[in-house]
Parts: sequence; structure tokens; C-alpha cells
Amino acid sequence: QIKRCTEELFRVAMKKMKPHKIRGSFELFGLDFMCDEALQVFLVEVNTSPALFRRGEHLKKILPLVMEEVLQKAVDPYFPPTRGEQWPK
Repeated sequence: QIKRCTEELFRVAMKKMKPHKIRGSFELFGLDFMCDEALQVFLVEVNTSPALFRRGEHLKKILPLVMEEVLQKAVDPYFPPTRGEQWPK
């Protein structure tokens, strides 16, 4: 449900956002979802400036991975790592 909701959200939003207007730019969004007792998923809000400074053991583990993936998708196409090179851990 989350994937379907996210795909539909950005399919509709891309018509207004025109992401290719500024070549080489990217935007990071934070999507907040909730589940009810029946495990039905609801989109609560979309943040254009997601809080990446939150505390907690889960976020300490996941936020560095999120940022690594964002940079790989945003930077690597323009400045690909040399063969065998990886982002530092």
C-alpha cells in the first residue's frame, strides 16, 4: 500500500514540480504514513524538509543508509565512482 500510494502521489505531483527543469538537482521528501487496526495505510503528510536529525536507535541506523542511497542516486550519475570504489562507511 505504501509503494502504491507513493507512486500515485509523485505521478500526480510531477506534473507541477517539473523536476528536469534544473539539471543535476534533486529533492528529498519525507513521507509519513500511519496504519489503522486493520493495517490499512494512510498518508499523513509530505515533508519537503524531512527532519534528518532525530534521535533513537532505529534512526541512528537507518538515516546514514538513507543519506548514502540519496547521494548515490543524485551524485553517482554525474560523478561515477571509479571501478571498485565505494562510498565510505
